[in-house]
Amino acid sequence: MIQQYGWSDAQQAAFEPHSRAGYLPGRIIVQQREANLVVTDVGKLSARLAGRLRHEAREAGYPAAGDWVALSANANQGTATIHAVLPRRSAFVRRAADSVQTLQVIAANIDVVFVVTSLNADLNPRRLERFLAASAGSTP
Repeated sequence: MIQQYGWSDAQQAAFEPHSRAGYLPGRIIVQQREANLVVTDVGKLSARLAGRLRHEAREAGYPAAGDWVALSANANQGTATIHAVLPRRSAFVRRAADSVQTLQVIAANIDVVFVVTSLNADLNPRRLERFLAASAGSTP
């Protein structure tokens, strides 16, 4: 199931230490503050961060949509706990709303970006430039 979401040999190699620890791979498809929707080989699960990862995320940033994660699943209840985030290939970032220096990851491991805007009276060329600059500047 996760192959259709981009799981590859490279992710499998990066995941190997977590596999030995008994975790399952998954990809975050919806990211929210307290719960994430994660697709796995056992289905879609509502996943929360493990306490240690939550503490570390305050420093390094929280997992984002598109991140590959290592998790322990309770498939019967449709829940999981995220224990680790695999290395990112890319990240779409913006400045955090409460800080000039802190960056916030909006999405990770992006292959294609579509920038779409209306051509009505709300058209704002500067906004369009910002969106294009942000997509061109996503970290590899």
